Amino acid sequence: MASEPTSFKPPVTHYAVLIGICFTPKERRDEWPPLKGCIRDIQGIKTQLLKSYFNPDIQVLTASFQHPNDSHPSEDQSVLPTYRNILSSLERIASEATAGSFVYIHFTGHGTTTEPSSQFTRDTTGELALVVLAGDGSEIQYLRSSELANQMRNLVEKGLKVTVVLDCCASGRIVRGKLDPSVKYLPYDPAVDIAHPPAPGRDLWPVEEDAGPVSRAASSHLNWLINPNGYVVLTACGPTEKAMELDFGNGKFYGALSYFLIRTFIRRGSVGGKQQHIYSHIVARFREKCPEQSPMLYGNKTLSFFTDATATWHAAPIPVVKTPTGLRLEAGMAHGVSSGDLFAINADDPSADPAAASPSSLVTVKTTEIHALTSDLELLDPNTATLPSASGLTATEVTRLSLRRWPVGLEMRIPLSEAWSTALRDRSSLNICNLDGTNEAAVFLNIIILTSDHYEIRDHMGKPVPDLPATLYPLEDNAEFVLDVVERLVRFYAALELSDQLPPESTHAFRERFGAVLVDSNNANFHPIGPYGNHSALVKDGDSVELVVHNLGTTALYIHVLVMGALWDIEDLLHANHEVIPPFFSDRVEESLVRSMSGHSTEWRLKMRMSLPKKLQDKGERLCNDFIKVCLTSQPTSLMLLEQPELGEFVRLRRENRHGSVESSTSALSEDWAMLTFHVHTLRTDLWLSRYSDEGLKLITRSMRSFPMT
Repeated sequence: MASEPTSFKPPVTHYAVLIGICFTPKERRDEWPPLKGCIRDIQGIKTQLLKSYFNPDIQVLTASFQHPNDSHPSEDQSVLPTYRNILSSLERIASEATAGSFVYIHFTGHGTTTEPSSQFTRDTTGELALVVLAGDGSEIQYLRSSELANQMRNLVEKGLKVTVVLDCCASGRIVRGKLDPSVKYLPYDPAVDIAHPPAPGRDLWPVEEDAGPVSRAASSHLNWLINPNGYVVLTACGPTEKAMELDFGNGKFYGALSYFLIRTFIRRGSVGGKQQHIYSHIVARFREKCPEQSPMLYGNKTLSFFTDATATWHAAPIPVVKTPTGLRLEAGMAHGVSSGDLFAINADDPSADPAAASPSSLVTVKTTEIHALTSDLELLDPNTATLPSASGLTATEVTRLSLRRWPVGLEMRIPLSEAWSTALRDRSSLNICNLDGTNEAAVFLNIIILTSDHYEIRDHMGKPVPDLPATLYPLEDNAEFVLDVVERLVRFYAALELSDQLPPESTHAFRERFGAVLVDSNNANFHPIGPYGNHSALVKDGDSVELVVHNLGTTALYIHVLVMGALWDIEDLLHANHEVIPPFFSDRVEESLVRSMSGHSTEWRLKMRMSLPKKLQDKGERLCNDFIKVCLTSQPTSLMLLEQPELGEFVRLRRENRHGSVESSTSALSEDWAMLTFHVHTLRTDLWLSRYSDEGLKLITRSMRSFPMT
C-alpha cells in the first residue's frame, strides 16, 4: 500500500512582530491614561498581512484595557508585550530566519524620552524609549531605542530586510500639565528604571573609529547605530512632537500613523510598495488631517515595505496637500523648484509608483507661485474639471526648468537620427543647442558623439568629464542614455549652486538664529563658502571632520545634510528626512525651564569620516572634492528630491527599468530657510605629506578650480 504523500510546506520568508499596548498600571492610571486604539491598530495590520502573504510568521503581543479596576491586562502572560517577550520574539527571528527574509516590527503605544544611554544618541533630544510591560504585566518597563537598535543590528547582519513602524510619541520633556488621553506619551519616571534597570549588554557595544567599510568620500558611520542600508524606520512624529490617536466615533480609535498605513494597504490591495512612495503619501495625509505631526523616515529610503521591488531609480515623490484654494506642493525654492515646472499625480493610487501607472490615471499639474519650502499648483489641462478626489496625493517631477540655466552643446560626428531629434525635443528640462562647427555658443557642458560606441562630455573649462559610464547600445539610437548622463551632471551642478540667496552679512532674522562651522581633527574651523568664508578644508584620507550647529533662536530648527561626492552622487548623510535642533530658550517659559534643568544641549554635532573612494584610488587619483550642503529650515521638509546615486549606478538602474518588465485645515507655518556649503578636499596620504610642495599646491589648486562656485 502506497504511503500517504507528505504535504509541502514552503519556507517562511516574512516575519512580523506586532505590539499594541493600551494598558497602564492601575495605581498610576489617573496620571497615565490608557490608550484606546492600539489593539485595533494591531488587528488591522494583522488582517492586511494575512491577506497579502502566504504563511507569514506573525507574533502578536497585546495588552488591552477593559475595566478601570483591572490590575492586569486580560491577555495570557505568554502573549503580553513585556520587555522579555518582545526581545525573545526578535531573538527567535534572528535565529530562525534565513538571509533575504523580511521582518516587520510594528509598535503602537506610549513612548517617552530618557537621558541618553548610548554614545550614539543625540544630546539635543534625548533617547526614545518604548513604554512596554514588565513581569506579569502589572508594571511598565522601558525598552530603549539603543536596545531595539541592537536587535535590529543582529537582524540586518544576518541579511534580513527590516521595516520598523513606531506609532508612539517622544515629545518628552516639553509636555506639561494634565496629559491628553489621545497623546501617545508618558512622562519619564526614574522609579521605573530603578525597578527594572536596562539589562547589561542589551544596548550597542561601542563602535571603533575605523569600524565598518567606507566606499564613498564621506560617511557618518560614527553617528549611526547600525548600517542604515538594511532597514527602514517609519515614526509617527519627530522627536519634539506629539503622536495622536484619532477618534472616529462609536468608540473607534486608531493611532494616526497606523490608521493611515492600514488605509494605504487596503487601497493598494496588499502590504508592500516602495518606502519613498508610501512615506510621501502618509506625509500628505498627515498634512491634511494631523498637521501638528510630521512623520519621520530613517534608514535606507530606497527599500520596499516588507517586500522586494524592482531596483529602479526615480526621483522621490513629493507630498501634495489639498488646501481651501487648491493644491500645494511640499517643495519650493529650497528644493530647486521654479515656476512652470510640471509634475505628475497618480490620481488612482497616490502611494504607487507613477512610472507603473496607466496614462489615464495621471494628472499633470504646473507650479505657479513658488515659496521657500512649498509651491502652488494648478491643473495643466483646463478641461480637467475637478481636482483629484483622493487624499494623500503625491507628485513626481516631469520637468525642472531651472536646469536650463546651464546651456549644453551637442556636437554630432555621426548622422543625426530621428531617435536623437525626438529625444532632444522631449527633454525640455535641458537647454541643448547643436554645435556644428559654424556657431560658437557659450556652453556649460559640451556633448561630443565621436563614434557609434564612444562619446565625450567636456566641462566649462574644456576638460573631459572623467568616469563616464560606457554605452551598451549603438549611440545612433541611444540618445536617451547620453541625455540621462548629461541631466544627472546638470542636476548635480544645480544642487551645488542652490542657495537661499542671502549674503553672509545679511541681517535677515533667520540667519541670526543659528551658527554653523566645520571643524577638522586639528580643531581648525572652516566656515561656509562665501565672501567671508574660510578656504576649503584639506583633510587626509581617513580623517574625520565634525559639523557643529548651534540653535540661537527660540524655536526648533530642522537640519538636513547632503554630501555631494566626486562620483556625481548626492547622498543624505543623516539617513533621515531631517533632524531637529531644539532651542535652548523658548517663547514658552516652561519649555525653557525644563530644557535648562535637563542639561540637554542645543549644540548639534555630526562627525564625518572623509576617505578617497576606492573607485578613484584604483584609477590612481590622489585627491577628491566633497561638498557638504547644510540646509536649515523653520518647519519640517524633505530634500529627497535632490538626492541621486553615483552616476554609473544611476545609469544601471535606469537601464534595468527601461529594458525590464514593463478634514483638518493645514497650518500656515513660516517658510524660512538657509543653505550653507562647505568644501572639503580629501588627500591621499602621500599627497597629504607633500601638500605644501610645488607639485602638491599645483594639484590642489587645479582641483579647486574644477568647480565653478569655488
